[in-house]
Amino acid sequence: MLFYYLILFIFSVFALLEVLGLKKEQAQKIYIFLSVFLFILSFIRWETGSDWENYYDFFIHAPDWGEFREFEPLFATLNTLTYYIGGNYTSLLFILSAILFLFQTKSISLYSLYPITSLYILMGISFGNVFYIRQTIATCILFYATKYIEEKKLLQFLFLIIIATLLHRSSIIFIFAWWIYNLNLKKKTIIYTVIASLFASALAAYILNFMGQLIGGVISYKLNEYMGESDSTGGSAHSYILLVVKGVINKCFVLFLALYLIDKVKEKYPAFRSYTNLYWFGTILYFATMGISIILVRFSFPYDIFQIIILPFAFSFLQRKSNKVFFFIILSFYLYIRMYMYFGSYKELYVPFKTIFSL
Repeated sequence: MLFYYLILFIFSVFALLEVLGLKKEQAQKIYIFLSVFLFILSFIRWETGSDWENYYDFFIHAPDWGEFREFEPLFATLNTLTYYIGGNYTSLLFILSAILFLFQTKSISLYSLYPITSLYILMGISFGNVFYIRQTIATCILFYATKYIEEKKLLQFLFLIIIATLLHRSSIIFIFAWWIYNLNLKKKTIIYTVIASLFASALAAYILNFMGQLIGGVISYKLNEYMGESDSTGGSAHSYILLVVKGVINKCFVLFLALYLIDKVKEKYPAFRSYTNLYWFGTILYFATMGISIILVRFSFPYDIFQIIILPFAFSFLQRKSNKVFFFIILSFYLYIRMYMYFGSYKELYVPFKTIFSL
């Protein structure tokens, strides 16, 4: 774990320099360097990260990928092509990492006031997406697709939606971003809809459970099996209740900070409202599905990434350096906790960090 905390600390130093007034040209060079560093880590890793065995096994059986219906066509095709041209699994990771970090690095540069800080936040949340799965790649493509909403280029937006969906089916949910992005919602509306989504989740869980008992038979068995996944922790060392509480706290922290900032920055940075809209919709999806099935929660992921853009905006209205440092300390404490939860849930999958050079 020391390896990960040390890297997070190094990122925090550069992020602090950025928010305290590092020149834009210098910040951009450091940001690119750090992004390349994460890119390298992402494809030299070996037997490290979630779903490693499943993805590796799929790759070595790539010629028979048609039998693996759980994987989407584009992801399966990339595996197959890499296999047939004689590439090894590290070659595939290089290709996938290049796609992910190309879209991720460009997107953060486009949307964030403080790119290094956004990357630092992403480090705390998911270690900069070094340990990606196919949905992570799809999410970064959708992240970039947001620029086409701002530019009102529907065809380009739809094209990237299709590409992302061919990597992970859940990406289709991002189609709603086209309308959500430009909504002008009142704060009360945002709060009320979030609360309503919590009640909707509980109600839906109750209805599904009641239907299972009422219908009986095979259908009842399937419903109970499906509902049983709502208590699954996906292999996490933490309890389901703790994971839910953690999710609620994280969502509320980011969303309510965004609502606090919105009136202070919206005139100078109109896009901030749009980023808040997207994160708000992701929060609703998360709350509405978390009581039904842990699988459905992943529909919120393409919207969740906008938290790394929202949080750094807090530094834009803090004039005194002492206030910036104080908020940075709070943010860092929050990120260290999130990293602990991220790795602590599946510690055996990440510790130690193994690479191709240790084979």
